[in-house]
Amino acid sequence: KIWSTLVPRPSETVDKHLDDIIKELKGHLHDRLWRTREGCCSAVSDLIRNRTHNKKVMEAIPELWELVFKLMDDVKESVRTAACRTGEYLSRYTVNVCDVDHVSYDAISTILPVLLHQGLSSAVTEVQTVSIMTLIKMSEKSGKLLHPHVGVIIPAFIIASSTLEPQLFSHVTTMVSDSNEDKDKLEEARAQLALTSPLVSVIDKCLRHVKEDQLEVLVKKLSSLSKSSVGLTPRIILLHSVVLLVLNTRESLAPHVGKLMAAMFGVVTDRSPTVRSKCASVIAMLLRYAKASTVDNVMKKLRSWYTEKEDLEALVALIFNKISNLSLDVLKTVNSAAIPLIVLGRHSDSQEEIENWTGVWVELGVSDLTTYKMYMSDVCSLCYTALESSSWCLRKQSAKVLDTLARTLGTEYPAQFQVNSVKSLLGLTEGRYWKGKEEVMTALVDTLIAMVTEDHVTGLPSHVTSVVTETQLVEILFRECRKTSQPDYAGHVMRCLGDLLDRYHIPESWSGVWELALSHLQEEKEEQDTTPDEGCHDNTTRNTFTIDTKLQESAVLLIGCGWASCPDKASSVTMTTGLLSQILRVTRWSIQPTVLCSLEKVLKDIDTTWAEETLQLRVLEGVAGGVVRGVEDMAHSSVRGITLNLLKAITDKMGQMESLEGADKAVFEGVLSHIRDQISTETNHNFKVVGILIAKFIEDRIL
Repeated sequence: KIWSTLVPRPSETVDKHLDDIIKELKGHLHDRLWRTREGCCSAVSDLIRNRTHNKKVMEAIPELWELVFKLMDDVKESVRTAACRTGEYLSRYTVNVCDVDHVSYDAISTILPVLLHQGLSSAVTEVQTVSIMTLIKMSEKSGKLLHPHVGVIIPAFIIASSTLEPQLFSHVTTMVSDSNEDKDKLEEARAQLALTSPLVSVIDKCLRHVKEDQLEVLVKKLSSLSKSSVGLTPRIILLHSVVLLVLNTRESLAPHVGKLMAAMFGVVTDRSPTVRSKCASVIAMLLRYAKASTVDNVMKKLRSWYTEKEDLEALVALIFNKISNLSLDVLKTVNSAAIPLIVLGRHSDSQEEIENWTGVWVELGVSDLTTYKMYMSDVCSLCYTALESSSWCLRKQSAKVLDTLARTLGTEYPAQFQVNSVKSLLGLTEGRYWKGKEEVMTALVDTLIAMVTEDHVTGLPSHVTSVVTETQLVEILFRECRKTSQPDYAGHVMRCLGDLLDRYHIPESWSGVWELALSHLQEEKEEQDTTPDEGCHDNTTRNTFTIDTKLQESAVLLIGCGWASCPDKASSVTMTTGLLSQILRVTRWSIQPTVLCSLEKVLKDIDTTWAEETLQLRVLEGVAGGVVRGVEDMAHSSVRGITLNLLKAITDKMGQMESLEGADKAVFEGVLSHIRDQISTETNHNFKVVGILIAKFIEDRIL
């Protein structure tokens, strides 16, 4: 009533004294009396109502926002409530005055700093909420008028995003089980939630019409934020902002890609798999518009990471996979730099890495043989460098690559690269065992084998003997075979030596092969056993000694492979077949096929050039009597089948002889007895047919 009596025309009176009223309100909004502060909040709401385009009110809005923000965190609840209502009025007023049809650029430039720097960065939830809602509505109303301020708005939103996610999410991520899969799923969910934030929609709208002259400032601030932003949400929104920037500016961004790329390489090493994956995609997208020099630098950086930082190998594989999906054309322009690294990566021990590298290989659409030939120099150069690395894993991978080259190219493997490969691999055979040395030995032997197509070639190729002679090579392999403290490794090298002797005829190797095999296949005698024959035929002793390890199996295999290099076969064949037949009785069933295969290799090599028929007959009947028990092994068809094939090979070879009068009928009667038992119980038709043929031959030609 007092107001109505004193002021008959309120609107005109307020307009007349507007300066004094605004000054008075500003002075009392932080008064020590809570009633005054609360009343001033209501007065501000009344003052700005219906004065949307009043210049004096517009000039006061920034300061009023600051004062109201403070009152939203007042100690008095009623004051906080009044301040929140006033904030809503100020929000509506701000949105209206910033309408694209009426606003001036000065209004936005004066109001934005308050909302961005004091509103969004505030720790008070109500202040953040009203600031965000105001900015969202401003982006809808103001449209293109906000674009000059993109360099301020976007960084402020990214910084503010760290406070918008509930603290509970971070706590749960920290306290979740040790399962990496659970953590990854939770972080992925958090990332998806972050992208649904209203801040992201504002960033999207602001970046749709960003101008070329604003890119330098914006890129500079985004690069700075990549170093200072901490936490999952800010980094995800930052990366999403870069994606939107790339999609909206495309070629215009080209001059600034280098700076952004450097910033992204700082983010991509984040410990969060979700951030790493997102950032890898951003790097791949940036490459589309990067200069050739930038692309080259990226390839060098990735190569350096892969060959020097073992903990970043999986990350490099991920980045390459993203590049192949998003910037395949760019990747194809740097094949000489990318292909060697891809080839090396495909031979990793990590299944996850292999999947990523294989995906890149498939996207490139290249064939192994053609690509290896085309980029032989680049691939080998990388492998030779990696073989000298301090990383055992990288050495192992490089050896695998050289092995693959040898197996794939075969005789098309250029002699120059063969020699260089042999030289590099020989350097790693020295010294103690390390995990992965098996691959070095395999690659060395396969490279030598790739040089020839025929079996039992005499002597190494001339271009290799300048690097290593036959004697030196055999000594190296025998030395590694004797490292029985690593039985798996020693067995592997024995197999490699066997593969080499299958292809090359090296007579001086047989004595070493025989000595090495005996050391694993014969039971060690006690010190008091001074008589050589003592204990050799003791059934009790023989029964306690068994052949059941991979190392012993490799020794058996080595005898069969090395037999072709024996310089005096006539005097050694009886001893060799006798040993193999003897150990067959004390060999575990899973190793028996290896023993039988070695016997088969020895028997196939028997011919009249070095063995008279009498010697042949004695050897064949000895083997037949030693292996025949295998035909009754009904539990293991592999043993039974190989034994039958071996006996069939024996009868075939005997069938080529002119006379079998000297055959030991007692031995073949025993063989026939076992064969008949096999035929009567055999369920496999093919095995039964072979058994019948063997029995028929014995009955017709021997008995």
